[in-house]
Amino acid sequence: MVKAMLILLSLPCTVFAQIPAEAPDLHPAHEYIIQQYNSENGLPQNSARDLLLDRNRFLWIATENGLARFDGQRFRIYNTSNTPLLKMNRFGVLSENARREVLIRSEFDPSVIFKVMPDYRIAVDSPSTLLPHKLISFHSNGIFDETPLLKTLAPADTTARNLLLQATTFWILNEKEVVVRYGDDWFYLSADPQRIIRLPVVPEQGEVQYAFFSRDVFCLLRKNGRMVFFKQGLAASITMDTSMMPLLKGTSTPGTKKIAVYTKGGLVIAKLDNDIYRLTIDHDSLKARLLFRDLQFLENQPFYSFQYDEMSGKLFVGTQHEGLFVVSPRKFHTLTFPVKDFASNVFMACQPLPGKRFLTSNGVFDRNDPRRDSLFPEKLDRHCMYKSADGRIWLSRNKQLAIYDSNFKHPAFIAGFLLDSYITGILQGSNGVLWISTISSLWKWEKDSLHPVIDRYPAFVKHNIETIAEPTPGTLWIGTWDGIYLFHPETGKIEENPLLPHVYARTIFQAKDKSVWIGTYGNGYFRYTAGRFIPLPLDSRGYLTTAHAFLEDARGHFWISTNHGLFRVRQRDLDDYATDNRRPVFLEYFDKLLGFNTNEFNGGCSPPATAGADGNFYFPSLNGVVYFDPETIGEHPPGGILVIDNLAIDSTVIDHQSNIRVQPD
Repeated sequence: MVKAMLILLSLPCTVFAQIPAEAPDLHPAHEYIIQQYNSENGLPQNSARDLLLDRNRFLWIATENGLARFDGQRFRIYNTSNTPLLKMNRFGVLSENARREVLIRSEFDPSVIFKVMPDYRIAVDSPSTLLPHKLISFHSNGIFDETPLLKTLAPADTTARNLLLQATTFWILNEKEVVVRYGDDWFYLSADPQRIIRLPVVPEQGEVQYAFFSRDVFCLLRKNGRMVFFKQGLAASITMDTSMMPLLKGTSTPGTKKIAVYTKGGLVIAKLDNDIYRLTIDHDSLKARLLFRDLQFLENQPFYSFQYDEMSGKLFVGTQHEGLFVVSPRKFHTLTFPVKDFASNVFMACQPLPGKRFLTSNGVFDRNDPRRDSLFPEKLDRHCMYKSADGRIWLSRNKQLAIYDSNFKHPAFIAGFLLDSYITGILQGSNGVLWISTISSLWKWEKDSLHPVIDRYPAFVKHNIETIAEPTPGTLWIGTWDGIYLFHPETGKIEENPLLPHVYARTIFQAKDKSVWIGTYGNGYFRYTAGRFIPLPLDSRGYLTTAHAFLEDARGHFWISTNHGLFRVRQRDLDDYATDNRRPVFLEYFDKLLGFNTNEFNGGCSPPATAGADGNFYFPSLNGVVYFDPETIGEHPPGGILVIDNLAIDSTVIDHQSNIRVQPD
C-alpha cells in the first residue's frame, strides 16, 4: 500500500502546475497497435510470402523455411522434420477452394498440392496433384484445371494453346473461371461451359492496370481512375460508390500515389500509400471501407500479402524481409503525464470531471487538449475521491477532509482539524448520512459537520480499513485486511467477529441486480448469497487471486482488474457457477499488448475504478489510467474447434492420436 506523507496544508483554492506547452505529448491519438513477428519470436523465417485465414480463423503463413499456423498467440510450424511427406521447407502459395479447404503449393515440386485436413494434419491432395495442367496463384480461390480446355480448344487454336501453357499471370475467380493476362491482352477462361474470351481492354501507353476480383466479378482499375468490370467474360454494369474516390484519385495522378490491390480468401484489400481499404461489391456497387489510416511502418516496406479478420478487426501483413505484422485498432488507451517522475503516473482513486477532464490525486487530465494537463505541486491523498449526488468532490488532503465544487475549481469546505489518517472510503447510506472511513476509524457527515463514530477500533488499528459498503440497508460492511466487519448504525454497535476472517477484503461491489461481489488481495473473489461467500473460479495462471475492482457494462459483463491484467466475464456465468460449480465460466483476458503501459492495476482505494458519463471505464494502474469504451470491445465467446497439436506427460511426448491410458501416481 502507498502511504501518505503528513504535510499540513490549508489552501483557499486548488493550485495547479501547468505542464509546459513545449513538453512532449505522451498521449497522442495512437489509433493502432502494431505487433511484429519474425524468426526471433515464432516465425520459422522472415519472408511471409503468402497469408490465408481459414474457416476457423487460423492464419496460415507460407515462408521459405516452413509453413506456419498462427492462432493469435502461438505458431505451429510444419516442416520436413515433423511432417515427413514434405520434401522442402520453401512455400510460396496458399489458396482456398470452394469447400474452404486450405491448399498449399511447395516449391520442391509445384505439381504437388497439399491440403489441410480437418484435424489440421497436412496431406497430399491427390485429385489436385494428379491434374496434369492446373493453375494456382497468389490471387486464387482454389485450383483451375486447364486440361479440358487443352483437349477441346487448344488443338485447333495455337493462340489458345500458348495462352494456356505459357501465361504466368492469372486471377482464379473460382474453380471454373479464371482471368489470364498474356502479353498486353486479357482473357476470360471458363471450364463449364468451355470457352476462351478476349476481354475488350486496349492498353494505353504507360498505363498501369490494377486487377482484382470480388466473387465472380473481375475488375480493372485503369489510368485516370477509370474502372471496367466483367462477369462471365462480358462487360458488367457495376457502379462506383463515392467511397471509392480516394482510390480513383490515386490512379489519376501517376507517380504521386503508391497503389496495390490484393485478392485472397474472398477478401479484396487495397493499399493507397499507407492507407488500407477493404473493397466489396454490394448490390452491383463497388465500395471501399477505410480500415487503417497512415500505417507508417509500410513506408518503403516490401510486402507480399494482406489478410483481414472482420471479427477481431485485425490486419495481417506478410512482408518480404521483416516477417508478419499484425495491426489492431487501439481500443484501450492510457492517460499519463509527460514527466520523468515515475510517481506522477502511479494512480489510485480517480473521478471524471465535466468537459472531458479527469481528476487524479496527482493532477487533472484534459482529454480535449492534453497541453492543458495540470500536475498538482503537492499531491492529494490518493485513497479516496467521492462524487456526491450534487457533483461535488470529497477527498482528503494531508488528513483533512476537503469538499470541492463539481469542476474541482474551488473548495466548499476544508476541515479545521486532522483525521487520524487519510480517508479510505466515503459512502452515502440508505438513511442519507455520509459515512467516512479512515484506516482505523469511522466518521459521519451530518448537519454540515464531521462527527466521530468509531475511533481507532483495535481490530482496525491492527488490520486497516480498505473499503466500506452498504449492501443491505441499515448495515455497513467494513472491509479490512482481515475480513469484513458489520456495523449497525441504528445501535452504534459493531460485530466483533468478522465475515471472511483472514481474508484481505479489497473491494465490495454491488451489481445492478443488487448482488454482492467481493474482491480480495491474494484470496480470490467471491459472490455473497444467502449468507454464504462462494469462491469463484480462477484463471489458469491464478491472476484473479487478487481482484482490485469490478465494473459492470451494459451487456452483462463484469470487468475485473488485477495485478496481472484485466478480465471480462459474464455475470450470468458466475451466477450459474455459484449455484453449481460444475458450470463452465469463460474468463476473457486483456493485457498490455492491447494498449496498457503495465499489466499491474491498482486498487485499495475508493473508487478502485469508475465509469464516466462518456461511456468509458477508467482503471488506475502503476503507470497511467487505462480507459476504454466497453461497448467497442468485441465479444469472442468460446466455440469452434479445439486443435491438439502435441501432448506431453511429465515431459514425455505422447501420441495423442491413439488411445491413451494414464496410470495414477
